[in-house]
Amino acid sequence: MSTNRQAGVFFVKINGEVVSAKGEFTFGGDNSKREGMVDESGTVVGYKETPQLPFIEGAIFDLSSTDSDAIKALDGCTVSVQLANGKTKALSDAWYAHDGNQSTGEGTLPVRFEGKHLDTI
Repeated sequence: MSTNRQAGVFFVKINGEVVSAKGEFTFGGDNSKREGMVDESGTVVGYKETPQLPFIEGAIFDLSSTDSDAIKALDGCTVSVQLANGKTKALSDAWYAHDGNQSTGEGTLPVRFEGKHLDTI
């Protein structure tokens, strides 16, 4: 593996099975969100910190072999994204959390999985 490549090719797995990912995936929620707070006079008083729900989101191609109904019904699954830089993000005890709408233009199924833990492995 190249030690200089940081982006580009990546792999998405659902319960250990590679799916045909399209474009770019996003993930997050493995840290708290900080939001600044100001008082009525405009003075910054600090920030509040709230937990975020761990997620992995993107789109996969809806191939003839893709069981989109089974994907939409997933619950208690593991979803992982293996990045070009060698890192892997794994979302555990996850469920499908998208509206289920699909695109005919490129034959894709948008997917969003939310779960209990997002770890770097």
